[in-house]
Amino acid sequence: MLGVTFRETLDGSWHKPSAPADERRCSVDVTVVIPSLTELLGNTVADISGRVTLDGLASNREFKGTLGIGAIVRERRIPYAFSFIGDDGGAYRFDGAKEVNVLKLPKSTSTLGAYVFDGQGDEVGRVVLRADLREEVLRFLTTFRPLLGGRS
Repeated sequence: MLGVTFRETLDGSWHKPSAPADERRCSVDVTVVIPSLTELLGNTVADISGRVTLDGLASNREFKGTLGIGAIVRERRIPYAFSFIGDDGGAYRFDGAKEVNVLKLPKSTSTLGAYVFDGQGDEVGRVVLRADLREEVLRFLTTFRPLLGGRS
């Protein structure tokens, strides 16, 4: 079984719903693991892990979650979902998606809109992340690695 792993870095901003003008820095460094290429465009939900920074909430915190690769065909979107522990020790959930538009493919696949929820399910933040296409594309492509038997 042949799979693939790759990394993606996205930067942008986030704000609390009650303070949309108070934008703060946000970044996500994601490692994606797809254990089998035969599942790539099926119902694949890939495992992701990495680090997230949301200024004032989470400083370079580890996360684990999923990336809905298969949804790109069914729904023209790529959902990201992960959980992390904030600087305050509380549990948080990041839920977002890239909304894929075939007429604007580079822009739509490099922009991720998301919401952040606390452990009680209350919304605590709104996020917009982007990959700098000029700088990130080559770096992104160089992170692809084959996985044999679903392992790197």
